[in-house]
Amino acid sequence: MKAFLALIKKDLALEFRTKETLAVMLFLSLLCGAILSFGMQTTFLPDDAARKLFPVFIWFLCVLTAAVSVGRTYEYELQHGALDGVILTGVDPALLFLAKTCSTAILIFIGQVCSIIALAVLLNVSLFEVWLPLFVITAVVVVGYAALATMMAAMASTSKLRALLLPLILLPLLTPLFLAAVELSANLFASGALAYSSTWFSLLIGLDLLYVVLGINLYEYVIKD
Repeated sequence: MKAFLALIKKDLALEFRTKETLAVMLFLSLLCGAILSFGMQTTFLPDDAARKLFPVFIWFLCVLTAAVSVGRTYEYELQHGALDGVILTGVDPALLFLAKTCSTAILIFIGQVCSIIALAVLLNVSLFEVWLPLFVITAVVVVGYAALATMMAAMASTSKLRALLLPLILLPLLTPLFLAAVELSANLFASGALAYSSTWFSLLIGLDLLYVVLGINLYEYVIKD
């Protein structure tokens, strides 16, 4: 447990010292949010259109910004041989995977919450009635996203084109997660309540478990190869 917490603390301390991943995520979110807001204002859509499209916008931003920025978490590991050093200490690869998934999930969650708030302000969408279930959906989605991104980032980290390769291999694999998140969020904004018994929520939980189990069993071979 001490090793697990130490690994998470190392990753988070490195990120909060450089702030590169969060800065990229927030900048892209604000930029895309401003573009979407400007587009909504110039197309003369009905007043309730922003609320109906809001679920699509927030998950589009999440998938795009996190896929572009999450690869930065491995840049320092490769440049300074930190990952090799951790492996040589005898840390269980499954434990290393879980620690990196947790630290990545924390970063993505912080970035996504900031994106949701910023986009809500730009589009003048009220989150007062749905903020808690929306954050529940966000937390569940982020776990699966982080588990898959950790695996894919490790696979792409050895390529010279890793900055381009990671989004290309990650985005198609995120499609089921993205669709489930959009459907749940759309139903939430329409009804005001989260349908925990729905097929989409069950799909999210199943995908989270699938990605985590695959990562625990395959991460050892990914980092060694």
